[in-house]
Amino acid sequence: QMFDKVMFNLFIYRAFLSFLSVHLSKMLELVIYIFTSILALLLSYLLYERVTSKTNHIPQPWSWPFLKHYPYFVEKDHVKLYADFAEPFRKAGKEFFRVNNLSLPEQVVLLNPEHPKLVLGRPDLFVRSRALNDVIPFFEHGLLNVRGDQHRRQKKLLSQAFTPAMLSKYLAASNKVGNDKIQKWHDLAKQHTDDTIHAPAALIDVLADYTDIAFTVASKSLVYMPEQDYQEFTKALLGVTDLLKDGTFWKVLFAKIPFVKYLPFGTDGARQKSIKMIDTSIRKVIEKKRQMIINSEEGSDDNDLVGICIRGQLDQSKIDETPLTDLEIRDNLVTFLIGAFDTTSSCLTWTTYAIAKHPDIQKKLREEINQVVEDFDNVTYTDIANLKYLDMVIKESLRYYNASIRVGRLAAQDCHIGDTWIPKGQMIKTVFSLFHMNEKTFPEPEKFDPERFREPVKIGSWLAFGYGPYSCIGKKFALNEIKTVLVKVVANFQLSLKNEPKLNRRIKVGLFNEEPIHVLIQPTKRQE
Repeated sequence: QMFDKVMFNLFIYRAFLSFLSVHLSKMLELVIYIFTSILALLLSYLLYERVTSKTNHIPQPWSWPFLKHYPYFVEKDHVKLYADFAEPFRKAGKEFFRVNNLSLPEQVVLLNPEHPKLVLGRPDLFVRSRALNDVIPFFEHGLLNVRGDQHRRQKKLLSQAFTPAMLSKYLAASNKVGNDKIQKWHDLAKQHTDDTIHAPAALIDVLADYTDIAFTVASKSLVYMPEQDYQEFTKALLGVTDLLKDGTFWKVLFAKIPFVKYLPFGTDGARQKSIKMIDTSIRKVIEKKRQMIINSEEGSDDNDLVGICIRGQLDQSKIDETPLTDLEIRDNLVTFLIGAFDTTSSCLTWTTYAIAKHPDIQKKLREEINQVVEDFDNVTYTDIANLKYLDMVIKESLRYYNASIRVGRLAAQDCHIGDTWIPKGQMIKTVFSLFHMNEKTFPEPEKFDPERFREPVKIGSWLAFGYGPYSCIGKKFALNEIKTVLVKVVANFQLSLKNEPKLNRRIKVGLFNEEPIHVLIQPTKRQE
């Protein structure tokens, strides 16, 4: 039996070796075939790109096949990433470099400080990109997207909502919402004693609270969003704008295999639900305001952007342009709301972080506020105009941290920028941080120094709100709100950083940090 067992095992072993010897060569052939096929496809792809690309004369950082520069955007701080990309080309005297992160068509990024004025100031040569329409359809008919005469018409009509008289009215919302948040922060601080300063204090996630402030102010002053719709509407807007983040898995998947988003595990179902909710809510706001004006109900005066637009529709004798349609009103309201809670909250967050990080600047700022502002609960238009140092601090924050980081244009025709040929349809990117941190424009750019804005800076060098005819229409509205809120924060609290956050800034609409930024707030006695 032992002999039979040994012979059987030997037979099995010899059969296995025989099978292996017969099929090993075929398996090896298959592996070689697959490897060479992949290699051939890769080489064909690279050759195709090389032959068909019209921008090979413009250098680019090393990129991955298929994935391009996408992996870098997943891993790195986006502001630092652009700076790292730019540095070798800047040292080599180049005026451009290329980037492709799969979120948008390949970008040619500007390096020469004189070029943004040309690209952003000549809409006849460089037109707006409409690449974001597929992500957020509400941009399509609004001021952020339209071009030429349509943009001029809309900007003229919408400017009525941002006159000095209207901006002064909006301060009521900024004051009330700001006061409510300050009271909540005081209540929170009373409940805690910080173990490092042995005094009442609280650690605040400033972006979360500032997002709440910015959206509430915008909804009460520009849109007049009913309270019952507020939370659901905010959630829907956040859900849609999350799709704008650079370096997300879904963006790559959608870019390479677009139909994936429609599959059960895709994101299109949630996206469409958010879009429907936003559309329904905004249309309800428009129709409610229209009926209030028609019936001359209380609150039907032109106290917000919606009222101004509806008045233009109902009484065209008051305007010398074709009034905005409901679709244009809807898209502009969504655009303003997204800008309000995203870029405004981003600026508030980074400025508060900078103030907390620089005690000397905070001390000087508090001294100015105490000298200028008489009633901290009711900051006035005059107060804001007289807070010169606060204005400098905010501008330096927007230079150093960039609440928004870039803007794109498409070449309307074959043209030259400097000596470099740019093909028609090419995406041109102006990355603000590359100019804000340029030592030729801003000496010692790594130093946070509000004093650099004591005198006017060179036109076109500070790009926080864009440049040219498409610059931000809501600039003064945003700055007034930011200043009003910061007056209250600095007057009521000593700000400090308990732990320095790791900066990993990511691009959405505004610029946010991947890790929450927590600021320690300690109630302080106001100096009368």
